[in-house]
Amino acid sequence: MNCPECGKTVGKFSKFCKYCGVNLDDVRSMSYKDKLWKGRIDRKNYFAATLLVILALIVIDVTIIIVARSLKISENNLVLFAVNTVVNYVITFYYTISLDIRRAHDLGHSWKYVLLGFIPIYGIYINLRFLFDVGQDSPNKYGPKPSGKWMVRRSLGF
Repeated sequence: MNCPECGKTVGKFSKFCKYCGVNLDDVRSMSYKDKLWKGRIDRKNYFAATLLVILALIVIDVTIIIVARSLKISENNLVLFAVNTVVNYVITFYYTISLDIRRAHDLGHSWKYVLLGFIPIYGIYINLRFLFDVGQDSPNKYGPKPSGKWMVRRSLGF
């Protein structure tokens, strides 16, 4: 088993990671929802996970367009593809907001800070902070400092 915080190999039944000290029992008992919405994410993993979500959306949209054209789907049946696209955007929005919230946690802010990103012009500033600001060096009320290793899989809640 690998430690979800530092990525190093630990014993399958270990209670704590011997490298970073994270409580592995707490991590094992976390639900998928907790992994997605709680904790912190550093800027490197935030950028990589956001890019991965956007690329997945593009691939799905391009695939839908190719299938629609190759099957010569009429305009009436195109509604199914439009619904599929809307569903894809909702899923992308869900993951992106979860990444934004954990990035705000890394900067020491609550989830409400993400709402400022919806204000025109000011949202650009918020997103630039998420991309370029260094998170807090010490543990804060949202969790320990992220390890800094590439943990994109964990960033997406898996």
